[in-house]
Amino acid sequence: MNASEIEQLYEFTYFTIDENTRGITREQSLVAPSPGGNCLNWVLGHIVATRVPVLALAGAEPVWTAADAAIYRRGAAPLDAERITPEALAAPGSPAVPGGLQPVGMQLGILNFHEAYHAGQLGILRRLLGLPGVIR
Repeated sequence: MNASEIEQLYEFTYFTIDENTRGITREQSLVAPSPGGNCLNWVLGHIVATRVPVLALAGAEPVWTAADAAIYRRGAAPLDAERITPEALAAPGSPAVPGGLQPVGMQLGILNFHEAYHAGQLGILRRLLGLPGVIR
């Protein structure tokens, strides 16, 4: 196969992944099929983890480290709907995170606001490119 053919294959699978995951909430992504198997979150994470060696082979920087991908390796324990405990949310936060030593829950809120702020900027930049807005 030549580079163009390989690129087309990955573009097609990316399109398929994007379409099949659109609108899925995090909670939905953690629902395991019955009577067994991996949840959508694990399958998608496994795909991303598999892209690590793909990117290395293509001479590109991986998006995850091997440690990041570990929970999505074949044979890894199934993902559970993880919940942070009230005690963990009340614990002192990290001085390396915006918000100083505020509780973890407050720091998570600050980081979410930061992410939302930049997500809104992406919408404006999308429109400046002449593309239609997608959040309605």
